[in-house]
Amino acid sequence: MLCPTQRSLDVFRCLRARRSVGQLAAGAVLLAGLLFPTLAGAADCDAPQSPCVPATSLWIRPGQSRWQSLPSPEVGAPGDLSVSFTSEYIYKPLLLRVPSPDPEGREIRLVHHRVGTNVGARYVPIENAELGLAVPLVLYQTGAGTAGLTDSSADAIATTTIGDPRIEGRYRVLEGALGALDAGASILFPLGNRDAHAGEPSFVIAPEFIWGRSFGFLSASGGLGVRLRKAVELGNATYGSQLSMQLAVDARVLERWLSLTAEAQLLSGFAPRTTQVDSSTRTSHVERPAEWLAGIRSEPVQRLQLSLLAGTALPTGSETSGNASETFASLGAARFHGIFDARYRF
Repeated sequence: MLCPTQRSLDVFRCLRARRSVGQLAAGAVLLAGLLFPTLAGAADCDAPQSPCVPATSLWIRPGQSRWQSLPSPEVGAPGDLSVSFTSEYIYKPLLLRVPSPDPEGREIRLVHHRVGTNVGARYVPIENAELGLAVPLVLYQTGAGTAGLTDSSADAIATTTIGDPRIEGRYRVLEGALGALDAGASILFPLGNRDAHAGEPSFVIAPEFIWGRSFGFLSASGGLGVRLRKAVELGNATYGSQLSMQLAVDARVLERWLSLTAEAQLLSGFAPRTTQVDSSTRTSHVERPAEWLAGIRSEPVQRLQLSLLAGTALPTGSETSGNASETFASLGAARFHGIFDARYRF
């Protein structure tokens, strides 16, 4: 936050605001350090069936944004602050099929139903730069967890828990007739409950480039980056570092009152996991979690934005065995995803 160099009263108010923001950030970090470690430390991420695979691959952007997976093309003015509160219903985001007398195998719902919320904030400290903080919470969920792979009578996963907090930032590096280009990065802290599929196996560092443009009633944005993390195994899949791609559009129908919005995300592992079935057959398996969302956005009160969206998984994962191949919805892609989103700009 930049303070004026004249008028002592304005300087005093600005310095007091800076101190309040700093105290709030320090308090949040301290609270996270006190509450999260006991949750994150219990799981064995290196187990043959690792519980350290989060149930959802969608990272909700904190603070002001037209979309969930990408920030808006505009960067706020220095000192701008916005907050977000995003409620989610996620259906069957983590499914595994294991051999059984049934020819189609047995379906194990590691996470069956999940109701959660993401609380976030976005702040503009200097011109052309933004910082964000997102904290996901699981309000209620059902599922067998990885224990259900080996013991049909195992206890269900925790119904309420906390996910991994994430900080992000972006900086406007180029702006012209073709749109704006931002360089950004996110850092995810593995402090959530891994045993409940609410925590990553390690820190995640995610550099990215974001393009955006607004022209008339239409806005569009795209993102390209990587998510770098420790690799773990679940089922016949490897969950590790990924290439990330996002695409989003927004069309204004009625000024302020109604906009139509749509977005999609695709993540992909860098290398397939191969398994030698017998001397002549090898299986190649690649996880590519992908989802689409579409809905409406409105600003019924000045500076208050409300959005309602829904979407499903896309069958972009693939497995090849001999001459046969199939596609499927990958781990972390919900069979149904419903979102109600509220964002406010101060």
